[in-house]
Amino acid sequence: MTNPYENKEAFYNQLTSLLSGIPRTDQLLLIADFNARIERDNDKWPLVMGKHGIGKRNSNGELLLAL
Repeated sequence: MTNPYENKEAFYNQLTSLLSGIPRTDQLLLIADFNARIERDNDKWPLVMGKHGIGKRNSNGELLLAL
């Protein structure tokens, strides 16, 4: 949470680039601590998450959901 947004954006750009090289037919399990809160409101993201989030969505949660 203490990193500047530019660092976070660079990280997610690198992760997106890495993930784009993996065939869609492969199964991938990404495990990490992103310090992301995504809350329960999944109206914008129904194919990404269920209704099991907690807390209020934070900037890390927005970046993770956009990934």
